[in-house]
Amino acid sequence: MKTAVELRFSASYAARYHGCHASANLEEAIPGFEFRKKEWAQARSGGTALHLVLDAVLTKSTDILAAVTMLRALAEVSNRGNAKPRYTLLTDQREYLIWWFLKDHTGPVLEHEHLLPLAITKDESGNDVEHMASPKQIRFLADAAEYVYLVMQEGASNDLSTERSAQATWLESKPWTTVDIMVRQPNVLHIMDYKSGTTPVEAIENVQLLYYAACFLQDEEFIELHILQDGNIVKWTITREYLLTWMKELKKSEAAILGGDLTFTLGNHCGFCPANPQSRGDKGYPFCPPRVELLYGQSPEADQDAAMLAYEDEEEVA
Repeated sequence: MKTAVELRFSASYAARYHGCHASANLEEAIPGFEFRKKEWAQARSGGTALHLVLDAVLTKSTDILAAVTMLRALAEVSNRGNAKPRYTLLTDQREYLIWWFLKDHTGPVLEHEHLLPLAITKDESGNDVEHMASPKQIRFLADAAEYVYLVMQEGASNDLSTERSAQATWLESKPWTTVDIMVRQPNVLHIMDYKSGTTPVEAIENVQLLYYAACFLQDEEFIELHILQDGNIVKWTITREYLLTWMKELKKSEAAILGGDLTFTLGNHCGFCPANPQSRGDKGYPFCPPRVELLYGQSPEADQDAAMLAYEDEEEVA
C-alpha cells in the first residue's frame, strides 16, 4: 500500500483517486496488474508548445491585445503559393521581423523565440521536433489570450501568474501542483486551465480546477474556475465556503486510500484510468474488474480475455 509520500494525490490524479479509491493502488487492487505505457509523447509535446506560446503572450508581450492581433494575422499566413510560408516566419527571425514591419510598420510585441514553439518543439529527450501548429490552434491561442485580458478588465487590480507552482499543504501527502493561469483580484480568485485536447471539459465540479483553487486560495470570498478550450470557454463561480467543504471531502478520500481502502467505483473519472480498457490515457493490464464486467459480461476470466483482445485491436489501429 502506498505511503503518503508515494501516493502523490496531485491535481492530475485527484478526480480519479477521489472517485475511485482502488485506482490509487491498482497493483494491490487488481492481482497481476502492470502498467503498459502507451506512447503519447507527440501529442503531449504539442500541447506543451501551445502552453508556452500562451504564457509568452500573457507575460512577455508588451501589449496583450497587440499580441492577439499578431497571432490572428499569423494564422492567416498560407503555407502555399509564392508568399513566405508560415513555417519560414516562425523559424527565421529575419523573415519574421520583415513580415511584421511590412504589415504593421512597427516592431513586433513578441520576440521571435516566443513564437518558435508553434513550429519547433521538444521531445521527451529534449531534442528539437518539427511540430507545426495549425491555423485553428493559433487562432484559439489568440482567443484564449483575449479572454484572459477581458477577465482582467473586470478587476480594479490584477495579479497575473502563469505556470505558478504551490504545495498542497492541506493534504497529508503534500504534493506539488502547477496552475496554467491565475488572476488574483480584490476578493476574487480566477483559476484558468488551458486545454489543447478536443474532448469538451466541464468547468462545473471540475476537480482539477477545485484542487488548484484550494492550493492558491488566500482571503478571497469568491473563486471563478475557467476552462480555456477551443469551442468551449466556460466558467463556474463558487464561494469560499463551498471550496472549504470540498477540501474536507477530498481529505477524507486521501485518508481512506492511505488507510488501505481498495473500493472500485465507476464514473466519469474512469476516462483516463490505466485499468480501463477504453481509457484515453496510458493503459495497464489486467483491467478493472467492475469496468470489464460492465463492458463484456459476467465471467471474470472471459471478460479479461475479451477486454485484452479489444485493447490489442485498438493498439493496432492506433
